[in-house]
Amino acid sequence: PSLRERGRVRVLFRALGLPVGVAAALAVAAWLALDPVLAELESLSGAAEEVKPALWPDGLRLVRQFPLLGIGRGAFATVYPALKTEPAQVTFTHLENSWLQLPVDLGVVPGLALLALFGWAWLAAARKPGLSRPMIGALAGAAGVAAHNLVDFSFELAGMALPFAVVLGLASRAMPRVRVPRAAGMAGVALLSALGGAGLS
Repeated sequence: PSLRERGRVRVLFRALGLPVGVAAALAVAAWLALDPVLAELESLSGAAEEVKPALWPDGLRLVRQFPLLGIGRGAFATVYPALKTEPAQVTFTHLENSWLQLPVDLGVVPGLALLALFGWAWLAAARKPGLSRPMIGALAGAAGVAAHNLVDFSFELAGMALPFAVVLGLASRAMPRVRVPRAAGMAGVALLSALGGAGLS
């Protein structure tokens, strides 16, 4: 074969390398653990009866009742029993949805602002050209953790929250920079300190 044909064959092998590798890994995983995977898929039929999604309407009711400042961090176990519609005889300490928990705890504006910043940082980094493979993996992992927290509250665990915060911190470098005057920054720190002191008192 000529040099040009060899080059085409190399390009073809490179193009097929990733999909073939992924397909082979999935095939091996299915062969080794097919029964547990099928058992998990069969459990999806009962997802509509799960307790976790049943809490979300009550969370929205809390948002409507406390829209400005929320109920406060850590207050869910105390406030929720007054609105509880779930018949299970257990105490719920969290809403089982970290993203809905933010506006419940902090209020609509701060909660939605944090959600918007998280999404903005992730999208800005994901759309950046020339992403390194480690960053692609980190963003994929962050997206997986974010999806998982739609039905969990693992961000309350430092082992989950800190790596997620680090990834978003790295991702935020792709966001446009905003210069804040020193006086405005100091005023913001003083205001937050006063609010924090008021909350502690």
